[in-house]
Amino acid sequence: MMVKNYFAVLGFDIQKADELLRGNWEDTLKGRYRLLTRAVHPDKVAGWEDLPEHIDRKKLSDYANGLQAELNEAYETLSDQVKRNQYLVQMVRAAESRGVFERSKMRAIMKYAFQGQNNSH
Repeated sequence: MMVKNYFAVLGFDIQKADELLRGNWEDTLKGRYRLLTRAVHPDKVAGWEDLPEHIDRKKLSDYANGLQAELNEAYETLSDQVKRNQYLVQMVRAAESRGVFERSKMRAIMKYAFQGQNNSH
């Protein structure tokens, strides 16, 4: 099973996800999302209108829109606790089947994911 790595989409190291999730996660996530969306938005990028004539603006715009959609999908999933927990379960299962994580790292990620959910009810 292949699961899209939303941590990597937003520039985070998945191997440090347990440490990241224990920190000030919401502010870190929101800041990274805003930074990256500004970086790919045509109206926010200085010099976009001054590109050389040989550059196909339509292709560049389509590419930027694709990046924006990917950033939005990653942010929507990771910023919502229920969606994030479902995603983490899928991600850890996929990683475990490929031997990506040590078992202790997987437990730490899952412990964090569901610890917050239990405290909110």
